Amino acid sequence: RFLNVSGEASDVTMTGNVTIGDAGTDTLTINAATTTTADISFGDNDKAIFGAGSDLQIYHDGSHSYIKDAGTGSLEIQSDSIIKFQKGASEYLAQFNVDGAVQLYYDNALKLATESGGVNVTGTLTSDGLTVGIGDNIGVNASNGFSVDASSNIDFTSGGVKSLRIKEGDISFYDSAGSSQSFFWDASAESLGIGSSPSRPLHVAASDGLLARLQRTDAFTGSWDVRVGTLTTGDFTIYDNENSKRAIQIEKLSGSFTDPALKIDSVGNVKASNSVGVSGSAGMPVLQQAAGSQGFPSYSFYDDGNTGMYRVSSDALGFATAGAQRVRIDSDGLKFNGDTAAANALDDYEEGTFNLALSAGSTSNGYVISSQNCKYTKIGNICYVTGEFNFSTVPSSYDGNVAFTGLPFTSGFSNSHQIGVAREVSTSGDIFVTQVNQGSAEIGMNAMDGISSSDNQSILAGKTYSFSNTYITE
Repeated sequence: RFLNVSGEASDVTMTGNVTIGDAGTDTLTINAATTTTADISFGDNDKAIFGAGSDLQIYHDGSHSYIKDAGTGSLEIQSDSIIKFQKGASEYLAQFNVDGAVQLYYDNALKLATESGGVNVTGTLTSDGLTVGIGDNIGVNASNGFSVDASSNIDFTSGGVKSLRIKEGDISFYDSAGSSQSFFWDASAESLGIGSSPSRPLHVAASDGLLARLQRTDAFTGSWDVRVGTLTTGDFTIYDNENSKRAIQIEKLSGSFTDPALKIDSVGNVKASNSVGVSGSAGMPVLQQAAGSQGFPSYSFYDDGNTGMYRVSSDALGFATAGAQRVRIDSDGLKFNGDTAAANALDDYEEGTFNLALSAGSTSNGYVISSQNCKYTKIGNICYVTGEFNFSTVPSSYDGNVAFTGLPFTSGFSNSHQIGVAREVSTSGDIFVTQVNQGSAEIGMNAMDGISSSDNQSILAGKTYSFSNTYITE
């Protein structure tokens, strides 16, 4: 049952189908190096087994092929050149290069390769997580990417310059040097700073130049441009791009007033020509305006530009209607309809009350005033007085007149009286003449026979007498 071949040069030649032993019980042992010039075929589940303990097994189970390390130690694949895993002769699955990259493919396209500095991934990397060292950069290279430092700052760099930092909700954009914050969102204060850390919900800061600009750049007719900052003529400007004019302009006040400090135009025509200040500040009025004219007043009305108020000259204010001066106010007083003569100025108007007192002569005659109500109106140098009074006591014999002092102003005439009238207020009361004595503040009431209801006029106790008189003051 055994085939034994021995000798140094013996050859055994077998042709045809040769069966050696029983597959279930017999064993073929070859104790010498064996060379074959043809295939050695193994059936399904027939194994090529290596190692005393069947440690390495190579076989096919009818569905799949296996290289199985079933014993002790590890499975080592060694090469002094390249190890390739391929489908056929041209489609790569993986390639292992000695002293070089390990390359993994997807559908013959390289997706991952190791490098001396790490790993190069082509396409999208999907991961459940990523942990890198403190300060290590994640990016296309060391100068372009982002890193996390020990203070939990996430810094983004571009061209080796820090451009963005994120920390606990705060977001900072940096200047071109990467040294100072040019845009900062403070999450805890919910504030935005541009050019500065914010001290308000919105804080924009600049050392010079245009601070902010909002512009519509399409072809919309009548587009506007809002600018804030140092412009040629203003710090805050709404610009009418269609007409190339500044429609609203507020200028910077620096050391002295500029012109204008406030301007609304194109064509709104509101302009504070010199300054806008704080009420009560020394040398700083609340509002200043151009002088204007009677045809175009400084302060006028919509759709009625020639009616309003303007500055006539130094210390003179004018009011115009229909382009003509109607009232002028200057140091002389009020003047009307273009009149400039000082003598024609109305320089006073007032109203008030006053009390009459009996002159010494009337008191000695026995007159006593029990009540009175006297008023005056003064317009310029004309004073109108009116009132009523009542005597509790009169003399037993009437001498025809009673005199009072106490007028609110002294008469301006020095050589004549100014006449008025008085009457006892009953229906048939007597009528009297009143006169303001020249150069004094006295008024007299005198009997006037022939015009009263009785030819014998009397001043009676307990009666009420009304009077009126107009006179020229000093």
